[in-house]
Amino acid sequence: MDNREKRMRREITAIVTDHGIPTDTDSADALARRLHPVVEKYRGDYYRHEVTQMGNDMRALGLEVAPAKQRNYPPHATHDAVIRAIGMGEKPSNIELELVDDVTRALITQSVPAYVFPDHPGAMEKVIARVSSTLLRHARKAGRDAVSDTAKLGRVRDAALKRPVGKRIGYARVLSGKENCAFCAMLASRGPVYSEDTVTRRADGRRYHDGCDCIAVLVVEGQPWPGQKEYERLQEQWGTATEDLSGSDMWEAWRLHYESGIPDVTLRAPPARPGVDAYGPVLP
Repeated sequence: MDNREKRMRREITAIVTDHGIPTDTDSADALARRLHPVVEKYRGDYYRHEVTQMGNDMRALGLEVAPAKQRNYPPHATHDAVIRAIGMGEKPSNIELELVDDVTRALITQSVPAYVFPDHPGAMEKVIARVSSTLLRHARKAGRDAVSDTAKLGRVRDAALKRPVGKRIGYARVLSGKENCAFCAMLASRGPVYSEDTVTRRADGRRYHDGCDCIAVLVVEGQPWPGQKEYERLQEQWGTATEDLSGSDMWEAWRLHYESGIPDVTLRAPPARPGVDAYGPVLP
């Protein structure tokens, strides 16, 4: 966890704790208004960090880059994150709490919306965790977008000659080595994304989940880039793990291989049959 993330999480925790878990839309709106400036501030931090890093990476290659401008961040993005975390809106996200069963009077774990149980001792911690993870992703997106938008613009030139490099400019996902999941590793195994790639491939390059700490790096075709060796290793592993498979079987084989953590050993799940997956029947 870098210092920016630690500071941002602390600030969000303080605000949500002081405000309390919203129990209606007005209270949720008020909390979102308090949180929005925090997200804006850290989006600026992540943007500047990635722009500086791009400049350093290009300078090491004897190149110069003109970065894209930072994207706007509308207030409704913060509002939507708050609404979802407390279990309201079109796409609510429940939390699991231990509640007393009305019949047996025993403690049971239930999936419930947080706004219904604002005073439950476990609710605040879970709401803070969800709001923090989502808003942190929003903040990091400013840096990731800076790289992908700069790649799309393609304004990279030779530092000495002041001429465009004449090569394709793209970007690649690089694992941080901290909290990388099988999904992120799969996307990292696909390598650089260029503007002429398919819509699906370009969309995959922009997919980041809550808690994801992958970074995006600028890539000049034919030049070395940070994370290239790891990409080549992951690409080879993907080919070995998914050989002769297709569709969802490829993902299951990759997940099993990646999560096993056994070096130089490829585990394979049995191919799924219609109506049956590798771990049992698929119920309607």
